[in-house]
Amino acid sequence: DDIKKGAVHKVPAVRLEVFSWVHRCLASGKTKAAVLTPVVKDLCKLFLAGSADSNGEVRDLALQCLASTHILLGKRMLTPFIDQLDSVKLEKINSLIDAAAPSAAAAKTPQQPAPAPAAPP
Repeated sequence: DDIKKGAVHKVPAVRLEVFSWVHRCLASGKTKAAVLTPVVKDLCKLFLAGSADSNGEVRDLALQCLASTHILLGKRMLTPFIDQLDSVKLEKINSLIDAAAPSAAAAKTPQQPAPAPAAPP
């Protein structure tokens, strides 16, 4: 409820901080898909509203939040929301997803320890 109120607040700085906080939470890697799934519909509606904001920073953060949600939950879950975007915003989201995908894959893949050198015979 606080996120909803802040995302539609009349002061742009409040909206900016709300979307910034949500983006930090989503991008931190600590947010689990199971926690996000029940509220994804409400959050995506807020992100779509934020993507049409008059403040450019708010628009960018809202699209970054949408891209982070896409990375966490997958394309199938967000298709109804992404289909509502125009081509420019869709391009921006795709570029954000492509830029974040290698780092997200690296974060999910555990680092393999280097093999120990073989002992000389």
